[in-house]
Amino acid sequence: MSAVALLCAVGFGGFTLADPSVGTMGIYITFGFLLAAFAPKALQKFAEEAIVA
Repeated sequence: MSAVALLCAVGFGGFTLADPSVGTMGIYITFGFLLAAFAPKALQKFAEEAIVA
């Protein structure tokens, strides 16, 4: 799912750069997909307990 969100962010980012009439909404959508791609992994890193053997 993170990989799909990253590909969507790249696609929307390219579309936003190609068509300047999209404006800030394209930036918000791109940022949202980037957040969806990377935030779960970053949160998982802090949420996991360290197992001490």
